[in-house]
Amino acid sequence: MRRAGMNDFTLVELLIVIAILAILCALLLPALNNAREKGRSIACMSTEKQLGIVLLSYADSHDDYVLASQGMDGSWLCCLEKYGLLRGSGPLSSTKLYHVESRVMFCPSQEPLKSSSAQQYYRYPMVSYVDTYHFGLNLYVSTRPLDGYPQRKLSRIFEPSKTFWALETTYSVTLPSTSYESGAHRAYFRHSRFMNILFMDGHAESRNNLGYPSTTSRNWRGDLPRNQITYD
Repeated sequence: MRRAGMNDFTLVELLIVIAILAILCALLLPALNNAREKGRSIACMSTEKQLGIVLLSYADSHDDYVLASQGMDGSWLCCLEKYGLLRGSGPLSSTKLYHVESRVMFCPSQEPLKSSSAQQYYRYPMVSYVDTYHFGLNLYVSTRPLDGYPQRKLSRIFEPSKTFWALETTYSVTLPSTSYESGAHRAYFRHSRFMNILFMDGHAESRNNLGYPSTTSRNWRGDLPRNQITYD
């Protein structure tokens, strides 16, 4: 029977080593997860900045009008595709069932979404299903003429650097009265309790709150003059 040598591990020593490794993993995993989420947030913000360029390009080529969230051609993604500012993975068909190409409008932190119409999950936004979007437009500045509201002009946004243009949500639009609720228009803090927000001057930033959810807040109502704003 072989006797234990100086270089042999006893059971107790082995358990100690395993315990130390487990502690190290427990300490390192949160840091690795945070680093991964930070990378996703950066990718998400880059996408929002690209969207800002696209939305500004639309206004520049359409007499300064802000893109409506819904038009005769469908949702705002459909409109961008029609005018050549956003490409889908296939031609615009009557059913419009295609993914958005190049991961435009895609947030890597968003889990696959189930469309209430198609009853299946989608990893990428589907243009025809507005409940699979990863970003939604601020409905107060991206008004819908089909609903009887005049389309805004970009030059009539009084403080574009303070006004939300697009936020992280799972619907095509969002607004202050529902941004904190659990419904379809809810805005999501996907990145470790932070959200990336696109503003109407084209810049994007990360925030951990949306301010006061009021229809007289500058963040939401860039169309209102200063004397009608109660929350800045």
